[in-house]
Amino acid sequence: MNRLPEMARPADEGDDWLVSFADLVSILLGFFVIMYSMSNPDKEKFTEVYNSMANIVGVEQVQQPVVIEKELATAQEDLVPLPVTKPDEILEEELPEEVIEAEVLSPTDEELSAAGELERLDYQIIFDQLSAYVAERKLAQLIKLALTDQGVEVTAQGELVFESGSIQLSQRAKRLVFRMGRVLNKMPYAVVVEGHTDDMPMNSSRFPSNWELSSVRSSAVVRALMIQGIAPARLTAVGYADTRAVVDVETIDNDEQLVQAREKNRRIVFMITRASRDILY
Repeated sequence: MNRLPEMARPADEGDDWLVSFADLVSILLGFFVIMYSMSNPDKEKFTEVYNSMANIVGVEQVQQPVVIEKELATAQEDLVPLPVTKPDEILEEELPEEVIEAEVLSPTDEELSAAGELERLDYQIIFDQLSAYVAERKLAQLIKLALTDQGVEVTAQGELVFESGSIQLSQRAKRLVFRMGRVLNKMPYAVVVEGHTDDMPMNSSRFPSNWELSSVRSSAVVRALMIQGIAPARLTAVGYADTRAVVDVETIDNDEQLVQAREKNRRIVFMITRASRDILY
């Protein structure tokens, strides 16, 4: 009886299976390394296991323990924690004892002296121009000029500026205001207009007292200066009634002298100054 022919055996494949085995071992090695990085194993045991696997696979062994954990710990020690400050604590923090202040440049004595000299020169120019007008119009008896520390003071008697019992400027007062407007428009000075009355009581429906009369008269002069082009921000109207008399009428017994004294007390004063208005009152 004839035997069936045997099937041909495959040729010897040699050591090709080691390639697949090495791949498997590499995958396992990577897996264990990842597991290690996620855990906290004993370093000496890990090194021993690693070297045993290295002998099997045929890779180089490590001579020193793996120091991943040590490096992480060292890095954490090097971190400096930031202080946590609450909003309330920020407000309560003390300021440093030494604060560096910004340097403020102050004008030198020479600069202040030069500025003061220029200001006095301006005052002198205003004084001279108005004095020439007074001399030209022969008004020396009704208009008095004076140079003061605050500027130029021009005093006009009441009969020059207003008719008796009136708040309308006279023609001579309008010409005076016109000339002052021409002079002051060239220079940036403030003008304070003061209204003064005599001691005669004022009692009318329009002017209950001398306070209303003096204030309305000074305001009328300010409006006239505005018409001449002087900016309203440079002008101030003040009424003093009879509180700042030039002549004390209580000491006068002569009727003629009393009339003259009251005429001097009824006046309009122009104060031309660069200084703040607050120091004038």
